[in-house]
Amino acid sequence: MQTIALQVASGIERAQMFHHLTHWNVALQNLFAFNALLNEHLDPPVLLRRLVEHATKFLGAEAGLAGLVDSNSDLLTTHYWFNGQWHDVIINWPEGTIPHYVYQHQCPYLNNNYQADKLAMSVLATRFKVQNVLCVPILSSGEEPLGFVKIHNKEAGREPFTWSDVSFLESLAHTTAVSLNNAHLMQELAKQRQELQALSVQHINLLEEERTHISRE
Repeated sequence: MQTIALQVASGIERAQMFHHLTHWNVALQNLFAFNALLNEHLDPPVLLRRLVEHATKFLGAEAGLAGLVDSNSDLLTTHYWFNGQWHDVIINWPEGTIPHYVYQHQCPYLNNNYQADKLAMSVLATRFKVQNVLCVPILSSGEEPLGFVKIHNKEAGREPFTWSDVSFLESLAHTTAVSLNNAHLMQELAKQRQELQALSVQHINLLEEERTHISRE
């Protein structure tokens, strides 16, 4: 019986090792896919969606959302990722909510009892049955807050969110911030090109008017 037990224990350890190797391999493939997406110069809303999708896969979460500061200095979310699909939501995060707290204080937030959290939003708690919450700010290279990313509910059978999950999500948010900055620079460059073309056309028109005026004189 002891011999059989030792053989079974060895088999279980090998099975666990292969399970972890499979999980690590999938995580590594997802990480490569995420990095490839960030190099495609996507629009900020699309970048945020991809960040949420990959973050939930990496950390074994069921749902998530993200938001950026708009032109009116409002912290806005337009979509919510839940059970593998996007749901349209319009949330302008006021003071007294987790995203606003994270954005204002530029620090992560972790709570595995969302229902009892004073900063919880009752609509999300009721509609999507949120239990676990992890939220981190999206900071620029100059530590300027750009927005936030927030994920909910660990999958069944997984342990609640940990501070190790916080560190990993912060790294994803930081990488996304670099791409957001690049997207902003590309938009500014395109805008400057359009302005330069407009000035060039205006200059040509002025020259033509001056030539016409000289000819007339």
